[in-house]
Amino acid sequence: MNNKLALIAIAVLLVGGAIVTFTKPNAPKNMSMNGHSTPQGPVFTVSDVKVPALNLTEMRGQAAYTDNCAACHGERGIGTEQGPPFLNRVYVPGHHGDASFFSAAQNGVNQHHWPFGNMPAQPQVTTGDLKAIVAYVRAIQSANGFAQ
Repeated sequence: MNNKLALIAIAVLLVGGAIVTFTKPNAPKNMSMNGHSTPQGPVFTVSDVKVPALNLTEMRGQAAYTDNCAACHGERGIGTEQGPPFLNRVYVPGHHGDASFFSAAQNGVNQHHWPFGNMPAQPQVTTGDLKAIVAYVRAIQSANGFAQ
């Protein structure tokens, strides 16, 4: 009887520990949240990010990104507690193409890869600014190994 109680107690502790570990609200950005399509990979700091020589469109995109995106997606795309990093395999062109960026900014997007909540539409961002922002994000991604 005592062995059964001990096994039940151990099982409860293990399950409880797993629940606490995998449902932490401040889990690291590279931790798998759902074991399926959740991003994993390195977590960058601003000083880690390589910035390539930017063309005029990319420089315009950098300014528009800073004004409209960086508060949530972080300086140079490193992410924040409010939004995911663009320096991640999820946002490479083969997974989230340029049209995904346009759609998210123009229409908003429901949370699906990250635990940050839904992204609201950004109606203040013009189509021209979006083109430049995407060019800037792709340049940063490419310089940091996220081209494909």
